[in-house]
Amino acid sequence: MMPTDCFVLRTPTILPAIRISWCLRPTFMLISGRVSRSFYHKCASTRVFRPFAPDIMIHKYCSRQVKMVIPINERLLSGRKLYISQNGTGGPVIFWGMYPHRGNEVEHLRESLMEIAPGQNFMLVAFQVEDWNRDFSPWEAPAMFGTERFSGQGAETLRWLTEECMPYIDQTFDTERRERWLMGYSLAGLFALWAAYECDCFSGIICCSGSLWFQDWDIYVEEHTLHSKCKIYLSLGGREEKTKNKVMARVGDRTREQKKKLEKDPMAERVFLEWNAGGHFADEGKRLAKGIRYLFHISQSGGNIKE
Repeated sequence: MMPTDCFVLRTPTILPAIRISWCLRPTFMLISGRVSRSFYHKCASTRVFRPFAPDIMIHKYCSRQVKMVIPINERLLSGRKLYISQNGTGGPVIFWGMYPHRGNEVEHLRESLMEIAPGQNFMLVAFQVEDWNRDFSPWEAPAMFGTERFSGQGAETLRWLTEECMPYIDQTFDTERRERWLMGYSLAGLFALWAAYECDCFSGIICCSGSLWFQDWDIYVEEHTLHSKCKIYLSLGGREEKTKNKVMARVGDRTREQKKKLEKDPMAERVFLEWNAGGHFADEGKRLAKGIRYLFHISQSGGNIKE
């Protein structure tokens, strides 16, 4: 039942597949389905009508919080799970390599985006892999912890992404003419950066807390250039290089060197390195959202922004 101090005004332009429910502790209005910009919410105590844009996740009215839930479509493609969500209309298609078997990660990222980069249009295509060390490592490398080696099946993941996943998204959602960005965190961040050296599919790369300590990565980047023009965002936590693990402690210097090498790469349209507070596992969703915000600023300003 809807609270007595609030009500919803539906206009003829609201699409029919709208479901509204309320949770009273705290009060949330949950809206699932597509919503037009002529959808208005009124809080009776203010007597003010305000528009609900379909790309807004959270608004506050009269000490109550109104939460808009945009559907996330789950699909299975060649054994890999996809989470697909369109925010607004148009915008880039952002492919995101996720940790396997982690719940609510897509929702957490969307909430961070609504906070950090509100009002943007994009399609998010998150894909999960079965084995993190196997599916995101570009080549074989010894284990960092325990006995689990990196078995170097990143090439197969990239093949699936470019030959199966991307064509499927284009055919299903008519996205052929939209920009494509690839992002990842930790080893998936390394994978995203590596993909820019291996294919010409992405105009934007977001590598957050990337595993640039990976064996022979420094040799690889010395011998390769980016495959096509793209914008690249790097970030790292300030405490990540302050570890007792001697291999992982290289991540700070490797990341600084990576930025310098990219700045000399003629295919790198823009390169930015952002330092965040904390260690490796701090605010992963917000760090990814900050990378997306940066690429939006670059795209919408023609590259003329201050860093």
